[in-house]
Amino acid sequence: MTNEELQEIYKHIEIEKQGNIIIIKLYRSENIDDKVYFVRIVFVDNKLFYSGDMGTYVFGKDIVNIFNFFKGTRINEGYWAGKCEASSYPIFPNEVDEDIVEEKVKEYLCDFFGVENFDELDDETKDIFSDMFRFGIETNDIRAYDKVYEFLEEHFNQPNLWEYVSHIIDGAKEISGNFVYACKVIQFVANNLEKWLEEKK
Repeated sequence: MTNEELQEIYKHIEIEKQGNIIIIKLYRSENIDDKVYFVRIVFVDNKLFYSGDMGTYVFGKDIVNIFNFFKGTRINEGYWAGKCEASSYPIFPNEVDEDIVEEKVKEYLCDFFGVENFDELDDETKDIFSDMFRFGIETNDIRAYDKVYEFLEEHFNQPNLWEYVSHIIDGAKEISGNFVYACKVIQFVANNLEKWLEEKK
């Protein structure tokens, strides 16, 4: 979704500044009494609160400069999800794609053995891997996590294994469309905020 499309969607914008608090209200209708479609974004210290269309989200975890963090032309949804402290809807679903889990475990094994391609691994390792995925794995994220963790711990353990497995499982989920939409609106606001504040003076 482009800047132009968001400008077309949100036809009326209000900004309030109260000390170090900045409140932005975006309305889809120029009639601000029509609040069917509406977004409120609040910047407070190192926090950003988003509410309205597509849910409610609170960002702030380890963000040094809340005003600069969301600026740019590209959104890294997975990274931004890690900065989200609260969400009214799950950002990641509870289901994983088994094929993606399988591919990511292959990548883990390639890194573990220092090879470029899964086919370069020895036959024993490939057989152990095949046995693991012969009948598929659970698509529920918690059960999939447990199964992959136990498998890697038994055969290919290394420090911080939980972190690797979390990365595998999270990478096998499709991020929420609601969250992606909210991120696009937040970036739209962050990119235009200085200009809007200048115009308000």
